[in-house]
Amino acid sequence: MAIANGNGIALEVSKNINSAEFIGKMRGYGVDLFVSMSFNQIFKAEMINLPRLKTINCHVGKLPFYRGRNILNGALIKDEKEFGITAHYVDEGIDTGDIILQETYPITDRDDYGTLLERAYAGCADVLYDAVKMVQGGKAHAVKQDTIDRVGMYCGMRKPGDEIICWNHTSREIFNFMRALYKPGSISIRRGRYWERGRKGFM
Repeated sequence: MAIANGNGIALEVSKNINSAEFIGKMRGYGVDLFVSMSFNQIFKAEMINLPRLKTINCHVGKLPFYRGRNILNGALIKDEKEFGITAHYVDEGIDTGDIILQETYPITDRDDYGTLLERAYAGCADVLYDAVKMVQGGKAHAVKQDTIDRVGMYCGMRKPGDEIICWNHTSREIFNFMRALYKPGSISIRRGRYWERGRKGFM
């Protein structure tokens, strides 16, 4: 808020972005494009389609896989060798819109949740900027997600109990689990949860 005020940028806050009142305010700005990043509300059709160039989102996940939340934790737990950052059009689903741009980033055994998060911060800025310029220039050739995979995969929200280690797992699985849920320098183990394709999965 302080940054916005200090630079003369209008700031609007709403607990319901799909309300008639908030949509009315947004319509008054006459913007060309809405951009979403780490937002905690679901856009509905009227809000999505309000700008001339619609609405786009930047998601840390290699869509159509790793939709949802806690993507970096899930990628480490599943021993992935890379994670993705995807800019996509927003529809009324959760991370299901057509893909504009996707970049991948390597995961090594030296990585943990903290290192991937730092990489994601920088990567999201780059991918989102490039996607906005593509949309602005009419060069966004969007790809439907179901042409890549008709099922995809979701990551669920973390919950208490997901931090419990199963000592019957292999040493590799425990290694991946620990680095997914623990950031060096933090006091406690982070809780995590992931989803398998088509069904829930827990560690």
